[in-house]
Amino acid sequence: MYSLAEGQEFWGNVARYGRYFVTVMLGTGYVMLRPLTSALKNPVSAILAVGGLVGTVLFVKITLELMLGTSSLETFDYVQGQF
Repeated sequence: MYSLAEGQEFWGNVARYGRYFVTVMLGTGYVMLRPLTSALKNPVSAILAVGGLVGTVLFVKITLELMLGTSSLETFDYVQGQF
């Protein structure tokens, strides 16, 4: 098994796949953000897009805080026998 990984070709391929991964991620981000640029040209859709983005970020933030127990919101303590 070690003899297969000895050559320079192995590390060259590893570097090539790393570059490929970065290229695919950048391309995916570009394709996802391209429609937003056209939406931001219209003021009404720009407000909706920014509002949706802010709402999504807040939703994820609050959900994670509540799941992890780090929320500054009022906590609920259960005491057996009390309602």
